[in-house]
Amino acid sequence: MIIANPIYDSVFKYLMEDNRVARLVISTIIGEEVVELEMRPQERAARLSEMPVSVFRIDFAAIVRTTAGEMKNVLIEIQKAKYLDDIMRFRKYLGEQYMRLDNVRGPAGPVTIALPIVAIYILGFQLDNIEAEAVRVNRSYYDAITGEELHVKNEFIERLSHDAYVIQVPRLKPRRRNRLEALLSVFDQRYRKESDRYVLDLQEELPPEIEPVVKRLERAAMDSEIRATLEMADAYDGLMSGMDRALAEKDAALAEKDAALAEKEAALAEQERLIAELRRKLGESE
Repeated sequence: MIIANPIYDSVFKYLMEDNRVARLVISTIIGEEVVELEMRPQERAARLSEMPVSVFRIDFAAIVRTTAGEMKNVLIEIQKAKYLDDIMRFRKYLGEQYMRLDNVRGPAGPVTIALPIVAIYILGFQLDNIEAEAVRVNRSYYDAITGEELHVKNEFIERLSHDAYVIQVPRLKPRRRNRLEALLSVFDQRYRKESDRYVLDLQEELPPEIEPVVKRLERAAMDSEIRATLEMADAYDGLMSGMDRALAEKDAALAEKDAALAEKEAALAEQERLIAELRRKLGESE
């Protein structure tokens, strides 16, 4: 089956704009049921009409049912990044989230609080020392004196720290041991068509529960507006790559010029030292 390639920002945004699909994707990644999900105002995410950037993010407010059956209000931030150098942007965006206050339903009605954050990172590059396709970073509490794990949760601590999920797209493997691996198969770039990198030729049977994701990406593959955005994004990336190469060549030429000037100055300094030494010797001989 032919699906749009969700490694591209515009395709991923289209995928996550469907609330049912977004709840399915996030629930599968975090391993807990997303009961309610609201996409936050999208000035925090790239619009289809804007030029692409190396980091793309979408924010959600969610009610999640934990594995213990409890309900919790959280902020979910999904960030996609192309380059390892984007780590500082991750920190900047998380800082913005920690400063936010959100209205949620409390026992006595709406209240304004700082919600706990769940961060999901979809990486277009590999982390050097982690071979796992998907990594879950969960927080645990420990008594710093005894080292004993504390099996409790506290709102103060929860709002000042966060869980994180990291997906390394280049490390995806052709195996489907569980629902998460089945979901991640739609990101697997081994299925990319040589004649059209904007789509994937997904040549496998996926579990029925993943079908809404596949169907949404099938529709995206036939959307002419998304296709135009993808072509514009590639053209922009090509332009920026060309500019980066030109700047790199210019920097290399300047560095070479600086090295030549430094070498010349060193030679002149040595010449002046020899002249001074010669004059000193001549003075002594008189």
